[in-house]
Amino acid sequence: MTTEPNTTSFPNLTENDIEEIKNSNVKVNTERSRKTWMNVWSNWCSARGISQPIKLFPYEQLDKLLTKFYGEVKKVNGADDEPESPRVMQAAIDRYLHDKDYGERIISSRQFHQSMKTLNAKAARLRQQDMGKRPNKAEALNQSKEELLWENGSLGNHSPVALTNANFKCLSEQMGLRGRQDNHDA
Repeated sequence: MTTEPNTTSFPNLTENDIEEIKNSNVKVNTERSRKTWMNVWSNWCSARGISQPIKLFPYEQLDKLLTKFYGEVKKVNGADDEPESPRVMQAAIDRYLHDKDYGERIISSRQFHQSMKTLNAKAARLRQQDMGKRPNKAEALNQSKEELLWENGSLGNHSPVALTNANFKCLSEQMGLRGRQDNHDA
């Protein structure tokens, strides 16, 4: 006695159904970032007279192109990007290549050493220029600003909050603490 296979447990899916399942987990912002940066890559290639798809370049040639691309890419208005943008750009291109079954990862492969070196140097240069959402250093408190804090009651011994603020200021100055985490650790 043979039994019929249970077709409800094993539906026959089409290629489109399988693609839909794979793409259902892709985040909207991730996909938007990938499209944006791949458009930037396409525009850069068009401006340089490069028509070959990115996934067809051999590793060594793509490393050279990415090195040049990372060094040259700017915003549409000609200004430099934020210091985080080169990493986002690299990740978006890497995701695209990975989805197209490119043999190596441009983020981690030794084949792409020169382009990674250029990308890191550009990001460091942008951070040194105090670009981005987070500046590199805090603004020092000068004498007049400190006196203003004492006068307006933000620092003092008249309330628990003012006393905590005064202690925080003194500990930060005396112990060289740089921020919230250092103070918490202390």
